[in-house]
Amino acid sequence: MRCPVCPSGVLEPLILESGLPAHRCPGCDGVFLISSDYRSWVAGQSVATPERDDPEAGLLAQERIQSKCCPRCRDMLLRYRVGLRIPFTLDHCGRCNGVWLDGGEWASLTRRNLHDDVHRMLAEPWQRKLYKATRRAQRPAHCPVNPAQSRYADLGRIKAWMRIHSPARAAHKR
Repeated sequence: MRCPVCPSGVLEPLILESGLPAHRCPGCDGVFLISSDYRSWVAGQSVATPERDDPEAGLLAQERIQSKCCPRCRDMLLRYRVGLRIPFTLDHCGRCNGVWLDGGEWASLTRRNLHDDVHRMLAEPWQRKLYKATRRAQRPAHCPVNPAQSRYADLGRIKAWMRIHSPARAAHKR
């Protein structure tokens, strides 16, 4: 298999974790995980590790912005965000389900105890939750949390004003 980052890099087999085979590029230190190998390894883990905050874990990663092709089937790799405060993405092949991690990304995931959640990161619920958290973090302070609730409150104020200032009410008072 050829490295998706280094033009002349050839991936070498290695054991990434006990019982987890992978392929590594000696040039850029990137790692390719085959989906079936990763899922077997996760299934063999006794306990899922809880996420740990590590502000320096992202510094280990060497995110490559260029588009990449899957080392296994040569299909285009798609980027998936990992977390709100994690500065890199995972590259996933939609055809063979392989995952490419740029140099240092596996070490960063391991330091945060997210290395056993890679398959979840690629799923729609994880990405939806991350999208909502990103939108919430980007919302200006003066914006309401739920715009519909704010509009409903505005309608209540308008209704009260109309009740006080309606022409029928004024005619009734005369």
